[in-house]
Amino acid sequence: PDALEIGLKCAKDFDGVVSKKMYQKLTFDKIPEVEIDKLKEANYENLCYTTVKHADGFVFSDSAVDQSIYDFVADSKKPILAHDNIEQENTYVDFYKEEII
Repeated sequence: PDALEIGLKCAKDFDGVVSKKMYQKLTFDKIPEVEIDKLKEANYENLCYTTVKHADGFVFSDSAVDQSIYDFVADSKKPILAHDNIEQENTYVDFYKEEII
């Protein structure tokens, strides 16, 4: 499994919704409603929350992550590699080996 990397662009990338039809398109693919319910309004925050539900771990490469999203990730109890630790040699490799795989 892969870890989700949040933080390459920690700032909100867009306002509004990505697509007004995203939820409809996903239900067409028979993805269970409980997995995508937040995408009825496919805004930045709801995309992040949906992603968190399906990730195995998180790498925050910047401290500028919205606090509500960071709190949601922390509450998920999934492994987190904080931005202040990513400069150390082998940090990513160790994180994946010890926390994800």
